[in-house]
Amino acid sequence: MVYACESYAAAMLEKLVQWNGILPGNQHFVEAAIPRGASYEVATPDIVPGWDRPDHRASRRFAAAWYAEKRSLVLFVPSLVARMERNAVINSLHPEFRDIQVSLEVPVWWDRRLFQLQESAP
Repeated sequence: MVYACESYAAAMLEKLVQWNGILPGNQHFVEAAIPRGASYEVATPDIVPGWDRPDHRASRRFAAAWYAEKRSLVLFVPSLVARMERNAVINSLHPEFRDIQVSLEVPVWWDRRLFQLQESAP
């Protein structure tokens, strides 16, 4: 299973949350080109009640079933960090997985200001 984001900025936000404000080392990104006409599914809050709960039980249960059943190549899910963005879960067991084209990796540049505590203005 590959967990990805639709945008570079959303991917950076997801990483910032996971790393708890510590500068991640040796990060790289790739672009994955999903072929036109590839199968996909969209998980919405209506389809997965409780998707945003801290224990992640509902979303993990839904994704595990989707993955095991190989229902589609891509599952689009709402981002918890940036609610207007979507993340993409890619099923590496799906027959269409081999058709994905991946770019060469490129280093991620992190602006150090993202990791500095800001002093309060008087």
